[in-house]
Amino acid sequence: MLRSVAIAFGCLLALTITASPLCRAQEKNGPSKPKDESATPAAKSDDWRGNLEALTKLRREQKKRDPITVEVVIPKDLHATTRELPVFDVALKNVDEDKAAVTMMKGGDYRSGRLARWQFEVHDSKGNLLPKGHWDAMMGGGIVTTGQLAFGEEWKVKLPMENYVQIKVPGQYTVRILYHGTESIADKDQSELQNLVLCSSKEFKMTVGRPVPKVVEVPAGSRERAKALVSALSDEGPIRLICGDYVESLNSFMDPKSPEGQLTKMGKDAIPGLLDALRDEKLSFHRRGWVLGLLYYFTGERDLNPFAWRSDMDGLTPAYEVRGIGCSATGGGGDPNPAGQRKFTQEWLKLAAECWDFRESKK
Repeated sequence: MLRSVAIAFGCLLALTITASPLCRAQEKNGPSKPKDESATPAAKSDDWRGNLEALTKLRREQKKRDPITVEVVIPKDLHATTRELPVFDVALKNVDEDKAAVTMMKGGDYRSGRLARWQFEVHDSKGNLLPKGHWDAMMGGGIVTTGQLAFGEEWKVKLPMENYVQIKVPGQYTVRILYHGTESIADKDQSELQNLVLCSSKEFKMTVGRPVPKVVEVPAGSRERAKALVSALSDEGPIRLICGDYVESLNSFMDPKSPEGQLTKMGKDAIPGLLDALRDEKLSFHRRGWVLGLLYYFTGERDLNPFAWRSDMDGLTPAYEVRGIGCSATGGGGDPNPAGQRKFTQEWLKLAAECWDFRESKK
């Protein structure tokens, strides 16, 4: 089973750290057929993927409702802002009119850090479909099993909306949650979904407001200490960053006494000073790139990844090296793009203004 730990900070900016993945547990010919199958031909399954698609097609031909529905719990006190979207309790429920059991694939879509066979379809008040949220995944898939969902039974999951869609403008939105039995659909566009047999929730309305900055207390003196360490960062060579916990085995990669090592040890306490450094117009391209990388790894803000912000804009950092437990990356950085880097900097400063009110504790 995949274990994940979410480290939340500020406006629900989460960095998900996953345990070492297990090997895909799937025999060449798939698991054996379940013993207790419905007599309905389309409800039988000789395939490890299950019979959800075949049974759904049959029910639609019979002019009956879909056998599986997506049910969403809408909290009465639902709260959403452009920086903090809700986590929904969602269930796949067997509502088949003939009360046939449905054999369904379980797992196989979680290693990316989210459940990839789900999608949030969101339209604004003018009917425009919102684009999918940015999602970096080093791997996908996962252990696959099959199971039967009897009539009236549910399979429940929790879906963080921010894992699937980004809402940048406050307003009224119409939401529908989709599910596919075997394919990853989280990043598919409308044209790619047209020929798929999908399970769907009913549409529901959601109001998204503006965020209110949250008070974040940091140790006294941390702001000035971080700014001084930024000034001491090397202005040449690749920038070095730690992904996840800074453990002793990484000391050979990053000296804990170096400026970058001390900043990494400070973690989130360094964020106010790092943001102040970004506001310094005289900060060099090299050190600014280092600061942007540190902020990304401290907060896990997926939409502000300096190494993969936009496909049409690279060169935001110098060459870089990243190490961590189960994590390693290197990149050349591309041709330096100071204008793009400053534009990217403004995105971070906008985030900070909307999300955080940093205050140093009294000595």
